[in-house]
Amino acid sequence: MRFACKLMALVMLFSTAVPTTAQEKGKTVDCVEEARPPRILVEQGKDLRNESFGARRIVRRGDISYVGYSQLVGDKWQILVRPFDHRAKLFGKPVNIAPGNDDHSGMGLVSDSKGYLHCVMGGHGPVSYVRTVKPDDISQWTEPQKISDEGTYAMLMIDRRDRMYVFYRHHRIHLAMLTCTAGAQWSRPKVIGTTTGGKFFYIMGVAMGHEKNQQSLHVAGHFYGSPNSYGKPWPKEAYGYRIKPWYVCSPDGGNTWQKADGSPLTLPITDKTIDILFDFPEPYDIPWSMDVTLDEGNQPHVFCTWRYRKPSPKPSLKHTWNSSDMGPTLSPVLWELTWQNNSWVRKEVTSPSIEAGSLFYYPAAIFANGACHVAARTVSGKLVHLWSSPSGQWHEELVDDMQPGYANWKLPDASGVLELMWRGKPTAKDAKAAIFYSFGLSGSAPCAPIEHK
Repeated sequence: MRFACKLMALVMLFSTAVPTTAQEKGKTVDCVEEARPPRILVEQGKDLRNESFGARRIVRRGDISYVGYSQLVGDKWQILVRPFDHRAKLFGKPVNIAPGNDDHSGMGLVSDSKGYLHCVMGGHGPVSYVRTVKPDDISQWTEPQKISDEGTYAMLMIDRRDRMYVFYRHHRIHLAMLTCTAGAQWSRPKVIGTTTGGKFFYIMGVAMGHEKNQQSLHVAGHFYGSPNSYGKPWPKEAYGYRIKPWYVCSPDGGNTWQKADGSPLTLPITDKTIDILFDFPEPYDIPWSMDVTLDEGNQPHVFCTWRYRKPSPKPSLKHTWNSSDMGPTLSPVLWELTWQNNSWVRKEVTSPSIEAGSLFYYPAAIFANGACHVAARTVSGKLVHLWSSPSGQWHEELVDDMQPGYANWKLPDASGVLELMWRGKPTAKDAKAAIFYSFGLSGSAPCAPIEHK
């Protein structure tokens, strides 16, 4: 029986892992594949997504981690959750929990104190919510509930009192918020920020404080718009400028908001009053490369990659960032920004050996085990795990060296184990996309790089 299970496991490992007609929503199977780090969460011939940037999609309950992602099934996007048993070192069957809007149907996944899993999804369309019917059981989920008429980049957090918070971009020009205590009704959308001149909000990262009572809320992102919308004399191009990284925080669950120095902000916060981390007179760009985390003293650490932008004659997003004639002065710079002595202090994050200099983008950050941990991609196409020491030096380990992107951490928990997922190049020749999952990353116990066939 054990041999038969392993044989079936090998077949499943290189299959698409998409529920078939007989494997409808909520169904599970008895046999799971054996895996070794780094593990293939799913790979298939169609597209896969794990974006939505700072929204966390890995939740651990005891010895089981639940990992969420978006997958193209036929011609429809679906949201799936897959369990991983740390004792058996085995994946369980992926469970289809809800339909997605489109290829931006990112999701946020959290667990409350009773063991119910909650998921919020938002692409270009409504923001929806589902939860498990039973605690510690992902086989059954509630029907999707629309909690906002429209929203993109929805990010979900939950505090120790089981109160949930969703931050998202609403109708492009608003920073909006939803709240709900687990088991109760969701609030109506609350606009806490708005832009002027036609700029868009991009919410890139969220974090929650470590206070004993009311935990503080922290949100970071940047704007998107034309040079005219910023009042800058830059070349107008088909693709706008992602600039002016911002940060706001709330000490009281989203009722009031303030800058890093504690000065209050009148709602709705505007792009004129929000806390801007930096800006330049020369054209530059932030390629969706920001995240925020808090240290043990509740001090924010914002990680942001930026690059001077060379005018691009072509209209695509790809050419604004990956210009083939990019000179050395246009290489991206990853900064760690912290609030010190009443100002934002910038420090470059550099690689000691894997990639010389500051060549990282798509940073995903958490604070765990007394250090900041950043998963970021290098320009040459490697996924690197960097972590800081008390002296300020950065250490590193190579995670994946085959064009990875959009890494996502599990938030720190009682297990003390770092867990990471990312989108990367599939190992199977007939697959177009793959999402990988690994755990135990720590510097003292690095995981082996992926072997691609």
